[in-house]
Amino acid sequence: MTRKLILLGLLAGAGSMAAAAAQPGSEWRPRPGHRSVLSVGQGRAMPGGQVVLQVLLEDRRGTPLGRDAAAEAAIQGIALKVRCVPASAVTEVIVRRAGATAGLRPLFESQKPRTASTASYLASFSEATDPIPLDELSVVAEVVVKLARTAAPGTLVDVRLDPQVTALSNQAGTVLESVPNGWLMLWDGRILVGPRR
Repeated sequence: MTRKLILLGLLAGAGSMAAAAAQPGSEWRPRPGHRSVLSVGQGRAMPGGQVVLQVLLEDRRGTPLGRDAAAEAAIQGIALKVRCVPASAVTEVIVRRAGATAGLRPLFESQKPRTASTASYLASFSEATDPIPLDELSVVAEVVVKLARTAAPGTLVDVRLDPQVTALSNQAGTVLESVPNGWLMLWDGRILVGPRR
């Protein structure tokens, strides 16, 4: 129950938790080049079509979480929130497990809240039974976007990661990497609306 409350707090507002994790005097301070990176891919689809974009995690060394971190500091929790702009070009967005997380059994998983142009994803996995098998660069999720039939060909749809909510954590949610605490960089995705065939 405590784990669920921590993770729900992360999705509702990672900023305050991330700020607490980066208090002055903390031994963990970001150094240039020592930040994990979450990035959304690019794609192309016709009006009314669907495109699947990969979410890639670059697990860099020297960060609080990851393959080279201390015990109980493996990346086992993921919080993502994406927003498509312009919203009028999209009718549905879903974030789901993929790649390194596809075959794992989450301790907790939620895809809410969601609107026609925004989607959230929150999951925690057991380090003992379902460790996330990360390499230096791994697919950890995917964003499925359904374009509106009225989307004009040539439109560029930005798929933006929300920096206040998107974060990585250990299983317990006690160690975070986020934009507010300086340990996470985000790269947004993009979709080109192609011509109708």
